[in-house]
Amino acid sequence: LALGAPAGVMTFLVLRRYRETHPIPHDYIGQRMEETVGRYRPERHRVHRYIGGKFRHDPVYRQVAGLAPLPGPIVDIGCGRGQTMLLLSALDPGVEGVGVDHDISRIEIARRASAGLTGLRFEQGDARSWPIPDAGTVLMVDILHYNPREVQDALVRRAARCLLPGGLLLIRDIDTALGARAQVSIIQERVGRILGMNKGQTLCFRPMAEIAGVLASEGLVTAKVAVSTGFSPGNVLIEARRPNEISR
Repeated sequence: LALGAPAGVMTFLVLRRYRETHPIPHDYIGQRMEETVGRYRPERHRVHRYIGGKFRHDPVYRQVAGLAPLPGPIVDIGCGRGQTMLLLSALDPGVEGVGVDHDISRIEIARRASAGLTGLRFEQGDARSWPIPDAGTVLMVDILHYNPREVQDALVRRAARCLLPGGLLLIRDIDTALGARAQVSIIQERVGRILGMNKGQTLCFRPMAEIAGVLASEGLVTAKVAVSTGFSPGNVLIEARRPNEISR
């Protein structure tokens, strides 16, 4: 512990600095990312620097952006500062949806950044009890592991049941079945909590195949499983759809 904890913290800070200083690729999605980062520039410097760093080096944003336009309306559970919803709006200006997060300070940032985007709104709420509206797409990025296993399953079931026919559920989380790769991401999460960047009181990691099983029991079909690279090697994005011919 004496040697590992300081080394883990130092590695975390170095990687975070690297994420923040390398440019976003200047392709179409990259341009929309830059536009989105610009919406956060009136905030404190560390806020828009954080958003830019996430876009540069967390592959989930490109994975989700590559699926746009997504079926609407969109519900982002655990939306944080709203960057995913704002990016999707930049890619598809007519998008409508709602984001929810327990942290009111993040919701206030999301509201300011989304000023003028009439199709988007952001609410403070507890994902465990927040009433999920009917949705064409539900996003749950990096929130499940902050809850015990039974709460994870209940949240996934509620989200699945709110999907409209043909709807899409996207879940990104750490997959313990990836072994050492997962351990890298787990260490990042634990260090992030030590530094106060992650406020979850519980950390419960599991094989994502278990989540896919819950989705299947709710009538959803897992279309693709995308494994992350770079600084998030233990993360997996599950893409699951409710078939058009199956009613809720």
